[in-house]
Amino acid sequence: MRARFEKITPDADRSFHVAERRLARFDAPWHFHPEIELTWIVESRGRRFVGDSIAPFREGELVLLGPDLPHLWQNEGLQKRGSRAHSVVVQFGGEFLGREIYARPEFQNIRLLIGRASRGLEFSREFSRAAVADLQALCGLSGLRALTRLLELLERLSADRKARPLASLCYAPVLDRRQEARLARVYGYAARHFRERVTLPGLARSAAMSPAAFSRYFKRSTGRAPSDFLNDLRIEHACRLLRESGRTVADIASEAGFSTLTNFNRRFRERTGTPPRDYRRAFDQQAHG
Repeated sequence: MRARFEKITPDADRSFHVAERRLARFDAPWHFHPEIELTWIVESRGRRFVGDSIAPFREGELVLLGPDLPHLWQNEGLQKRGSRAHSVVVQFGGEFLGREIYARPEFQNIRLLIGRASRGLEFSREFSRAAVADLQALCGLSGLRALTRLLELLERLSADRKARPLASLCYAPVLDRRQEARLARVYGYAARHFRERVTLPGLARSAAMSPAAFSRYFKRSTGRAPSDFLNDLRIEHACRLLRESGRTVADIASEAGFSTLTNFNRRFRERTGTPPRDYRRAFDQQAHG
């Protein structure tokens, strides 16, 4: 897993870039770019990293990312036979219509939407479903029709008051490429080993730093202590297992990397506001209600 700056070139017949991607797995590394990005997950599941946010993703998700916000969609484990990492991605520069465009009153809602996307935005299911026709159409449109369709889509998305920010308020991207590469190594190490007994010295070695220097660096870069980051990874994994498997809570706690069931229950409740069994029961009721 290696961080990189991604250079994006507008399409020949559009002032922005649209791509429909069909892959066996999502393979883009932890990366960032100055362009704003709208990503629709048509098919696939896994874990999404945006800034300091770590969360599961699934088909139907629609996310808007502001400029220079590091991100990564990652499939985990074995995928179902025949499954694909299928997405539609729209990328456009903040000034792709000119420097003064957002000062015009007609573009006020879009300007505010892009401002909200500085931390990343996950749109509600209602607005995501309504955007599908526009996103499918964009893949086949060019010229003024494509531009008009994109602006209309952004205008409609700006009305989604249930859109959820992703990165935390205290997150500030580290745009130095060397620093981003270091943070990417830490994320990659944690994603591979969080089920095991991960120590601070182990994380520090992945960043080629001393433990004390690494703790200060990680807190400054992400706004969180390394232990909180690891617990978030573990709880997110446990939530997925509670939703998608019938395994016991004790088994899930061990699989997620917690040494004791008591510690798992406490950490789970701190982050979700509910005990693991109640979380599973509520999800089952919602899924079958």
